[in-house]
Amino acid sequence: MDDITERKRREREFEQIFNGVTDIIGVYDPQTAELVDVNDTMCELLGYDHDTIIDMDPEEVTATALGFDADTIGEVVHDVAKSGDPVRDIEWALRTASGDVVWLEVNATLTEIGGEQRVVTIARDVTGRRDREERVQVLNRVLRHNVRNDMDAVLGYTATIEETAEDEVVREYAESVHDIANSLLELSGKARAASQMLQDNDNPEDRRVGTVLESIVADLRESHDEAAIQLSFAEAPAPADTAVFRLVLSELVENAVEHGGDSPEVEIETTPSTANDETQITVRDDGPGIPDRVLTPFRADGESPFQHNHGIGLWLVNWGVRQLGGGIEFERPADGGTVVHLSLPNVLR
Repeated sequence: MDDITERKRREREFEQIFNGVTDIIGVYDPQTAELVDVNDTMCELLGYDHDTIIDMDPEEVTATALGFDADTIGEVVHDVAKSGDPVRDIEWALRTASGDVVWLEVNATLTEIGGEQRVVTIARDVTGRRDREERVQVLNRVLRHNVRNDMDAVLGYTATIEETAEDEVVREYAESVHDIANSLLELSGKARAASQMLQDNDNPEDRRVGTVLESIVADLRESHDEAAIQLSFAEAPAPADTAVFRLVLSELVENAVEHGGDSPEVEIETTPSTANDETQITVRDDGPGIPDRVLTPFRADGESPFQHNHGIGLWLVNWGVRQLGGGIEFERPADGGTVVHLSLPNVLR
């Protein structure tokens, strides 16, 4: 009797956990690949009750119009049951009772439930992430083609007006439009470069702070030969997300060089801290200093710097530092220039 009571208690606990988690869970017979159980989260997501989902043909809920084959999950179940090895990060699309498409990231594993072998799929709803990625791709296409092509045309037209217009006022207006178009073209180029950098795979050689900085400085010395860039570093591991780390440092150093006057001087120094496993990075320039109107949004809680700053560079820096779990401070010394202090963890938090 005690054994039966204990077994029922464990079954109740399992059911509470099974239906209480936010993950989407399906339980399959490893021999037939038939769905034998689903949790409440799956029912809520698809908009059907438990028994309806169990009785449905997989074809009815699979988003076949998007190219998904309803038999694929059955094949995964058989593969996991045969090999005993889990399968991870399968992308899957289902259609809900209301006709909406939801995207799932599915993991499958072989386990024992109630004394029987079962293949369990545990999924997360990644529809929001997919939608964001799609919007970013659309924006990238706009920046890559539409903005660039249109701005090239504007530059051509304004150059012609500057050369041919007899009215001095018209020529001045054309010159102003030409400068604005150049700025927009530069902005779209920076956005494209940042997007590409974040999509690139990490180079295994770029896992040290000094290696990343040397590469950035070498590129800037080549493109800005008028600048004097001094680099002093004590070697330390780079943060885990090297692409974001490179983006942050590139933007900071390039900003210092481009706004440092005719012959800018930029100093970069790194100091690793063994006490808290962080690296302190200082970028110092001798330029006119970043205006308060640009820095104010960085100091305001919950406010995006992009609301007030027409450039995208410092916004990317601020975003990147947050992604790396670090901190950033701006200093304006009495003798001029700007000093930026970064504190970045050696391991991404």
